[in-house]
Amino acid sequence: NISILVVLLYSWRIGVNIKKYTDLEDVYYGVQIAYFAIIATQLFMIVLSIILLFGVFKVRILN
Repeated sequence: NISILVVLLYSWRIGVNIKKYTDLEDVYYGVQIAYFAIIATQLFMIVLSIILLFGVFKVRILN
């Protein structure tokens, strides 16, 4: 799933940015917040996809 790849990529970017804190002084927190927002959105999409799949399987089993 592409969402898992996005989460892994942005998690890696957060780790890289921690090492470059002095270079990114002015924008560090804004960038980190944006990355966390992207990660949260993708994780939420994964959860919603799982719920949707459970719903589809439940309907198929009951019909």
